Amino acid sequence: MARTVSVDNSAGRHFCRSLLAFFLTSATTSAWAEKYYDFDESFIKNMPGVKVDVSRYANGNPIDPGIYTLDIFLNGRQVSRNNVRVIREGEETRACLSYDLVKSLSIKDSVFNSKQAENLRAGKECLALEDVVEGSHAAINSADMQMDISIPQIYLLRSARGYVAPEFWDKGETAFTLNYNTNYYRSVYSGREYDSFYGRALAGFNLGGWMFRHDGALSWRRQQNSEYHHYDDINTYVQRDIPQLKSRLLLGEGNTSGEIFDTLSFRGAQLSTVDQMWPDSQRGYAPAIRGIARTNAQVTVLQNGSKIYETTVSPGPFDITDLYPTGYGGDLAVTVKEADGSETHFSVPYAAMARLKRPGMTYYSLTGGVSRRDNMVYTPSVYQGTIQRGFTNSLTGYSGILGSDNYTSVLLGGAFGLPVGAISLDITGAQTKYGDEKKQGVSYRATYSKKIPQTNTNFTLAAYRFSSSGYYSFDNALQINNHSKKHGGEGKVNYLSRPKQRFSMSASQNFGDSFGNLYLTGFVQNYWNDAGTNTQFQLGYNNTIGQLSYTFSANRLLYSTGGHDTQLSLDFSVPLGSDNKHYFTGSATHTKDGVNAQTAVNGILGDHDQYNYNLGAARDVDNNTSGSLSGQYRSPYSTLTASYTKGENYYSASGGASGTVVALSDSLTFSAYQSSTYAVVSAEDAGGARVPGYPNIVLNGSGRAIVPNLNPYRINELAIDPKGLPLDVELEATQQRVIPVEGAVVRLDYKTSKGQPLLIRANQLNGNALPFGASVNDENGNLITTVSQGGQIYVRLNKDVSRLHVTWGKTPADSCLVNLESDAVQASENRSLARLTTTCNSDQSQPVRYVSNSLSDNENQG
Repeated sequence: MARTVSVDNSAGRHFCRSLLAFFLTSATTSAWAEKYYDFDESFIKNMPGVKVDVSRYANGNPIDPGIYTLDIFLNGRQVSRNNVRVIREGEETRACLSYDLVKSLSIKDSVFNSKQAENLRAGKECLALEDVVEGSHAAINSADMQMDISIPQIYLLRSARGYVAPEFWDKGETAFTLNYNTNYYRSVYSGREYDSFYGRALAGFNLGGWMFRHDGALSWRRQQNSEYHHYDDINTYVQRDIPQLKSRLLLGEGNTSGEIFDTLSFRGAQLSTVDQMWPDSQRGYAPAIRGIARTNAQVTVLQNGSKIYETTVSPGPFDITDLYPTGYGGDLAVTVKEADGSETHFSVPYAAMARLKRPGMTYYSLTGGVSRRDNMVYTPSVYQGTIQRGFTNSLTGYSGILGSDNYTSVLLGGAFGLPVGAISLDITGAQTKYGDEKKQGVSYRATYSKKIPQTNTNFTLAAYRFSSSGYYSFDNALQINNHSKKHGGEGKVNYLSRPKQRFSMSASQNFGDSFGNLYLTGFVQNYWNDAGTNTQFQLGYNNTIGQLSYTFSANRLLYSTGGHDTQLSLDFSVPLGSDNKHYFTGSATHTKDGVNAQTAVNGILGDHDQYNYNLGAARDVDNNTSGSLSGQYRSPYSTLTASYTKGENYYSASGGASGTVVALSDSLTFSAYQSSTYAVVSAEDAGGARVPGYPNIVLNGSGRAIVPNLNPYRINELAIDPKGLPLDVELEATQQRVIPVEGAVVRLDYKTSKGQPLLIRANQLNGNALPFGASVNDENGNLITTVSQGGQIYVRLNKDVSRLHVTWGKTPADSCLVNLESDAVQASENRSLARLTTTCNSDQSQPVRYVSNSLSDNENQG
């Protein structure tokens, strides 16, 4: 019975073909030169009386049909590495353009007609570069494993680096996705128990470019004899990209960006420009939240009264940087609930930057529907339209209209790029009706941003706004109308906090590597219905001395009622060891009540940085001490967190899990990471291989893994590290490219070959080694490899091949047959490369063979 033998189409063939081509390079250096060559056969040294047929090289350096991984050079500059398919047409071969290859070349859209673009994406036919682009050339240099391409500049896009035409965007697969984040928190202090659970899920379904999403959060808490639970429908909607308009259509529940007007929630329809579709566009913005926790604490973030984030932090300084983009308007209200039941409240200013746009660029947004503001006795309509247009490098104009049943607001402004900095100025007029009243007013706003390179001074944002007494914001108008409809009559406006003037700023000064950095943030605001003024600012300084990093900050809050709070903080960090994976940290905070202090050791563990730990101790203003322990494990399937804090009169514990689930038609895959755009990589029999660049992303037993954080509308290169592959599995390619639309789930299949690798030493009947460069074909006549030095042949045992045909000339005497019998090949104990010595016969008689003693006699091959 014949033993099945697989042919490896990559390493062995590439090595042999490249080495042979090297000796022929002097005669065939370019495929663009003369087509016919006549050279001396003595270039190839063989055994006496044996000649290798080199006539096939007379028409240039031939490339046998197959798929090759090549470095791609465009007009002398390397642009990518791609798999290139080569086919035979008559006596010649041709290289086929692929979808991935065209993406990397940045060829203009107009070069391809619609049918060609469709065929490229589907891979239905072989399209050569010369057939599409006039005056272009392509040649494969097998000696260097590269493809040299020449394309006239007129056919190439002159666009921003990384920009890809919409025709090549990938809408992804039909898929179900689920991003989940759960956290359970329990504390017991002075005999009182407090339990809470928070779970947020973003469920999605993608079908034909339509993306259905539901974002919801479940909150539950129990304290003493009371229990509360609530499910918050944050957003439910369906959206679809419209590439021709560089826009996105959203139907359902959503939020406006807040870039021109303040953010508002709506239920209806929205059509708006998508920044990421433009080259080098600015991405969404969300501020970082920094603070200090005394114990294992629960941090909750609200914007405009809605909870947008909740997590548990360890004692000491914390820095939250993973907020979902929430628009440009609306300060963030932060609550830190300590394990002993105490709470700290502060706000993070959140305002727009200067609105300069590139010349010729237009951004717009159209929204219509009803308001989703909570606790309303009526459902007001809402409509909004905004437009921004870059006229020159130094001038951008913007305008907008916002309205409802009893409210209309119109805004007109401009942004200026001046030597003194970026400045925007706008004026908003508003008319508000409630009951029998009608109010009219205006609001003026100015923002400023500037970086001074000479002094390393950076004014990130300075903004001033003044509103007249008759000016009502959209939110104020909804509140007063709701009050009027609920209680009748004209309503009362004294309960509204209507800002009169507000000034906010954020600035930093870098003094160089040796002298640190100074920063200042804060705001001042007064109100029409309140005689007082609210003031908050933070002044901080950070620097590094050797390996010691430290930050000193002072926070000052002045309330409109006349009270004030002052907080002084000092924190430091020192690495433990040279790998910068373990740190000793400490912090101290001084308030009017005394001093709180914490120290901790934290770091990263594991071969793939999959573990995080934090071990700390703290002392409060009453000299009470506590200890805490927390950890995180990022498994291949989910991120698990746990923490515990013990004090003199209390203890707290928490646990949580977060991650992603992606379901395709034929698979269900789990991941510890979360994002909006994913790739599912699939490589059959490649379980255990890893995806580089992501800690602990491992292909599961089915050979699949989720890769998060793809950059939408841009080229993403995804690779599989073959180091973790089983020894009997080989990847035909380790890297691919994909260009997803935002929110898509794309699929990348990596071809593999499985079986026992075998290195055959085949001699002729006269005992001489097979000639170097001789062709090795399977039973169907397909070229699978060539003979390398010493008569060696490399194959992989996984296909139904029982014989190998070796030829090195034109006559029957210049060929022989290698039979692979059932007992001819045995696998090694560790399934590594096996070695076999045999004889290449001119007939089908039983060959003489010898199997290396290093091979097991009883292990079956794959």
